Amino acid sequence: MAQAARQRAEFLLVDLVNLSVRCSRGFVSPGSTLMARRQCFETVGMLDESLSRFEDWDWLLRLVERYEFDCLPEILAVVHAGPPPQRSVIESAARALESRQAARIHAMSGREGLRRFRASLALERANAAIAARRYPAAAMAILQASIQSHKRTFAFLSRGLGRLKTGDV
Repeated sequence: MAQAARQRAEFLLVDLVNLSVRCSRGFVSPGSTLMARRQCFETVGMLDESLSRFEDWDWLLRLVERYEFDCLPEILAVVHAGPPPQRSVIESAARALESRQAARIHAMSGREGLRRFRASLALERANAAIAARRYPAAAMAILQASIQSHKRTFAFLSRGLGRLKTGDV
């Protein structure tokens, strides 16, 4: 990969680890409306249906190694959250995703990128624990996330407080 493209891929991957891929005009995150050429799927493969969760993260992490992103400055979809996933599903899928992607993230984004990725997974565990009203487990997951990346955890908590203020919970 050319140096400039490699730098863009590193930038994209670092932001994906923060749950969003920064584009020239916006953000792409798992769950966004994505359009990709068939060649992308032929190159990196399909979404892995063996993953019970995070199959979009897995695919995007494979994709940013080889392709650049661009964004349309339009809202193309409104996503309504369904029932929260079971904690056991999140735990199992997070372990599977980390085992698959840790080496890739470390190679492209270094130790700090890997820490942000692990913090993101811990915050997913916290979300599942909150949904299950298992607040001590949520607090422990948030603590684990803050040890990995206090910036990532602060952003998560700020967003959560903002949602509480607007009643979007």
